[in-house]
Amino acid sequence: MAPLKHPKQEHFCLEYFKSGNAAAAATLAGYSVRSIRSIASELLKKPNIQKRLNELRQKAERDSIMSATERKQRLSEIGRAKIPDFVGEDGIKVDKNSPNAGAVAEVTTRTRLFRKTGEAVNITSFKLHSPIQAISELNKMEGIYSEKIDINISLIPVLNNVIVQFTQLFLQVNQVDDPEQRKELFGMQFKQLLEKTFPDLPKEGEK
Repeated sequence: MAPLKHPKQEHFCLEYFKSGNAAAAATLAGYSVRSIRSIASELLKKPNIQKRLNELRQKAERDSIMSATERKQRLSEIGRAKIPDFVGEDGIKVDKNSPNAGAVAEVTTRTRLFRKTGEAVNITSFKLHSPIQAISELNKMEGIYSEKIDINISLIPVLNNVIVQFTQLFLQVNQVDDPEQRKELFGMQFKQLLEKTFPDLPKEGEK
């Protein structure tokens, strides 16, 4: 993104971007005051000026959004912060120079009045953002979690049907008294059930 070659046009773009007032921007850029409104209107119609203003808007948007590195740095502040960072011999001290200052969520001060002496004492307390939450967010950004198991939802009805049929098969076969016959019958019918439900499965002996 390079400035416009014409200095007055570039000056106009910068001033207009700041104020949104075309006439004032044209005046500050050095254009003739006599016909400043028509000049300003003509400037805004120029393609190169429209393009330049759009570039300035996009840059402002990019600069206003935290980068991934900035987000990680802020989360790291929260994750690293400890109470001793803000508590010393003189009590609680929280300011922009405090280590890991971004971890502070809230600072409150209340006045307590002692009845016996009538002395008023200011009591300051503070609250930190959750370091566990910050570490969790960092882990998500870095992908430091166990691999997800993807489940094909379309298979769920099929699997449910297999479970139902398997249960029915078990109940039927279980009525046979002889253990060997029961085992043989179960194996045969279970094989038929699998072949019927999953016809694309390789048959025995196939590769």
